Amino acid sequence: MKSAFTFLILSCIITISGCKKFEDAPFRCKIGGKEFSTSDELLTVTVSGGNNYYIQATRVSNPLNDDLYGEIKLDIVVDSVGTYPLNLQNTWRWSNNGGQTFRANGVEPGSVTITQLDMAGKRISGTFELVAVGDDDNATKTVTEGFFDSKWN
Repeated sequence: MKSAFTFLILSCIITISGCKKFEDAPFRCKIGGKEFSTSDELLTVTVSGGNNYYIQATRVSNPLNDDLYGEIKLDIVVDSVGTYPLNLQNTWRWSNNGGQTFRANGVEPGSVTITQLDMAGKRISGTFELVAVGDDDNATKTVTEGFFDSKWN
């Protein structure tokens, strides 16, 4: 009985910490309802051309379950806080380590909202949502609850 109770408590802690992990991640979204998130160590922001921000988030594959993995790349040209459409200039792409690639194509709905752009503190934050289209078969994936918050050098 005591070991069953201990197992129950540990299961609850793992479940709660798993939920918190997603909500605390500096880059996260849900792709088709499944969570994709990454840590600070696997998130980079590069700035080029003054107002071109390249955000790359990597999630390593977990062979124990069927989670989402790969890289998401968000390349946006923004000059202030606001909402910008995902199109040929502002792009979103997810590639799952050699598998199929999904992109915002500018035809399906999609946008990124910059909520913080701090040039002095070198920090960018925002949200995004879109319908991504597969390169191989035009399959679609709905991306919701997108969020990023990171600094650049």
